[in-house]
Amino acid sequence: MCPEQQEVSLAAGDHLAPPKANARFPRDVTATAATRCPERGIAFKFGGSSLLGADRILHAAALVRAAAAASPVTVVVSAMKGVTDTLLEIAGKLTRNEFAKALEAAEHLVVLHLGVLNGLQLP
Repeated sequence: MCPEQQEVSLAAGDHLAPPKANARFPRDVTATAATRCPERGIAFKFGGSSLLGADRILHAAALVRAAAAASPVTVVVSAMKGVTDTLLEIAGKLTRNEFAKALEAAEHLVVLHLGVLNGLQLP
């Protein structure tokens, strides 16, 4: 993979996050940028705030779709912002026998994910 295409992450405001100090990739990833190493492809990593909500997920999908038109694409996703922390909190509550509090936190995650699924308006 080309060094300038090693990692892309989204930040608030539908813009790409600033590159890391040693990274060398353009601020805007488009199909044009993906053509720099079309035979090797491009990798995207999305997680946290870049996946928080249907609009952010759709934005990430649009970035991937544009890059995939020019080269092979690999996509890695992690949890939406706050989900991992909430899962860890639930585990802690369960180990302390705080079942009602664990259930409440789990139900919150279900509502969060169902809201996102509804916002995606999948067929």
